[in-house]
Amino acid sequence: MKIVVYPKDPNPYQDLLYSSIKDRHTTDKITFMSGPTKYQTINLFFLPFQLILYRLFGYDIFHIHWFYTFEIPKLNNRLTQWLMMYYCVSFVYFVKMLGFKLVWTVHETISPTALTDREKSISKYISQFTSIIADAKIIHSSVVINEMLDNGLNTDRTFIVPHGSYKNVYPDSITRKKAREELKIKSHEKMVLFFGLVRPYKGVDDLILAFSKLKLPNLRLVIAGKCIDNELLRRIQSLHNAVEFDFYDEYIADEDVSKYFKASDIVCLPFKSITTSGSTLLALSFGKPIIAPRLGALVDLPSNVGYLYDMQRPGSLETCLRKALKSNKHLSNIGKNSKSYVDTLSWDKIADKTYTVYEDVLK
Repeated sequence: MKIVVYPKDPNPYQDLLYSSIKDRHTTDKITFMSGPTKYQTINLFFLPFQLILYRLFGYDIFHIHWFYTFEIPKLNNRLTQWLMMYYCVSFVYFVKMLGFKLVWTVHETISPTALTDREKSISKYISQFTSIIADAKIIHSSVVINEMLDNGLNTDRTFIVPHGSYKNVYPDSITRKKAREELKIKSHEKMVLFFGLVRPYKGVDDLILAFSKLKLPNLRLVIAGKCIDNELLRRIQSLHNAVEFDFYDEYIADEDVSKYFKASDIVCLPFKSITTSGSTLLALSFGKPIIAPRLGALVDLPSNVGYLYDMQRPGSLETCLRKALKSNKHLSNIGKNSKSYVDTLSWDKIADKTYTVYEDVLK
């Protein structure tokens, strides 16, 4: 068995999954496919030639996780969007033409970064096409089945494989006291953290507005993550003039990840749309109570790991924040529940389930 994985994402999810598969199963090779240059757009045109070479060297499974590489951010106009859609569909079809078994992990049914109706239509078409020709689809929750059906995706040969935890993945030598000192958080303050890339669908602007309505003493809101949307960045900056919060608009280095979570009391992730959330599992892996909407795979989370709200109810985010922040001893108990929950998300079990999917498609 030889597996090509595409694309290689900086999120440690893939490294954790495939290192566990290698440890537990006899596979000839698992290779991440990336282009010969450091430029994503240029690399796209080398993909067909790389596919041919991998097939000639005996690779038989192609596992695709995301389609974001088929975007040209600096030329994001109507023409390039449609051209890249056809290129992406042709690429996926070419994978099958070469005789690969195609496995697709449905991290999202439609790209959450798609903002316009045209972008959503393109993302939906790519997902629909891939779902039809894939030999197997992997989802992280049974809830995603309904989401796939709602978006017209084929659900045949769909396997449920949970997302693993991020426990002990990031360096964790800093103490809570030291972390709060470095972030200038006072000992009597409760810190609410948003962590991760700041994108429109993640609801950071909603969090800031909800936080501004609390009017509770000794609170700090910290937003840690690079904002890669200029319009949203301008909105956050305008809100900063009226609402006090700390915004670390930068890519957070691995060695600094634990600092933000250690310093925090609650992690708030107010998504407007989501299928699977690695940042939620990251927060739980640090034993933090979470505030998040009941969306996508988050529906599977046990209720005792935080405050999960119905985003359709007006003011539900503010209500959850207020309830959580007025709690003291209860937050500590929730944090213990978070740690207990992520202990059930063993990468060994997830590796075994993924390997079973590979065996199935090769039969």
